[in-house]
Amino acid sequence: MAVLLPPWLVETGDGTPAPSATPAWLFYGLRDGTALAQPTILNLGGGLFSFWIPDADLARGVVYLIDNDVGGALQLMPRRTYGAQFVPGAPFGCIELEDNQGALWSGAAPTLPVYEDASLNARTPPAITSPTTGLYVFTPSASDLTTGVAYRLDAPAGAYPLQYSGGFGWPYPVAGAAATSDGLGYEDIAVQAIREHLLMFLPAKVAELNTLRPAVLKSAYVEPFTFPAATSLKLGINRDGSSPTTCAMTAGTRTAAQVAFDINSASPPGLVATFDRDGRVILTASAKPAQDAPSVVCALADTTGANLILGWSPGGETVLYSALVAPTNAGVMDGWPMASPETGQAFWLILDERQSVQIEPLRRYEYLVTIPILCFKPELGMGTHRSREGVSMVVRAVREVLHTLRGRYAGHEGFGDVMLVQVTNVFIPGKAFSFKGENVLYDTASLTITARVFARPAGA
Repeated sequence: MAVLLPPWLVETGDGTPAPSATPAWLFYGLRDGTALAQPTILNLGGGLFSFWIPDADLARGVVYLIDNDVGGALQLMPRRTYGAQFVPGAPFGCIELEDNQGALWSGAAPTLPVYEDASLNARTPPAITSPTTGLYVFTPSASDLTTGVAYRLDAPAGAYPLQYSGGFGWPYPVAGAAATSDGLGYEDIAVQAIREHLLMFLPAKVAELNTLRPAVLKSAYVEPFTFPAATSLKLGINRDGSSPTTCAMTAGTRTAAQVAFDINSASPPGLVATFDRDGRVILTASAKPAQDAPSVVCALADTTGANLILGWSPGGETVLYSALVAPTNAGVMDGWPMASPETGQAFWLILDERQSVQIEPLRRYEYLVTIPILCFKPELGMGTHRSREGVSMVVRAVREVLHTLRGRYAGHEGFGDVMLVQVTNVFIPGKAFSFKGENVLYDTASLTITARVFARPAGA
């Protein structure tokens, strides 16, 4: 007997199926690196491929890595297919890492900085091993599976994807004594639980995300770049354009790596130049955004033509990332405020209109409550060329706080009332928001939250 792997699709660069692709094995074996006999890769037609996994291999747990485009000449997607297959009850994690050129990563192993149970108690993360180049695996303990754990895996510097998350032994809500009426309706139960959970955990999440947000300015054009003689860039990290550094560009046709070398040779304070695999020049601020100290990258006005060659305005380009500042108690509001709220640096959230519908026929007194959360982030330094990075990071903060195991219950695990909280929709409109008579801009977004709520009425 054997199990057929769910098929994977191989496509060409323009998104059409590639039925003539010839995927080849890079590795098929056990977690410890022991190679096993490689099954035949089946062409199912229409760009779909699969293979049979023998039961004996499945019982031990296998990992696999397949090259869908040997040599990369055809630019097929995905370049590689990887995964892990195991019997129910004995799962393990598997991830493939690449460098910025798309080659398999051969450097340091990833880490598991977040490995916690449903009550946010940290647990000892398992060891991460590499059965073959670019592939990394980790196996939860039996107690991890019993308790249920969530994890976030971080790639080392230079490896991609940057982060990977998941869980093992996902726990069901602890039933306990079913919640009875305490004067709150189904909608209020959900709103209060979500509001209190956000207030508790947003400060730590905001501090974490700010460390990941240096201002970045990329060239709009890709290599090669041809610089005439006597061209230079004026770069800085001050929003008013003061104290720039003049970076002379070597004349001639240059790659992105060579342009980055010229910039770094001029040692502009607080800036580092790099390049990506597409051939763009990347300027990254060394400082992360902090309250009252945004992260800034400036390419100042230029008369030598260097800005234009990189795809920037001759009048200059500025990228400014203001810090996320977690809302205080009044900043997470149950309904719209009666007057304009504080106009400080903290973003604020409004739990707006709510709707509920009874869930049938699962059990009585169970409702699905839908709540939009409106996000307002002050953007005092928003320029004429906008970036939605700031409000997008507010959305990310809210989403990640609710995506933890505890967040799935809005902190009510074991209470028996809030059983599942989900972010079902995100909307980031194209226009910022302003209050008349105030020189303040707010960038806006909204998330739609659904919560399953169970509450037994008194006497029921």
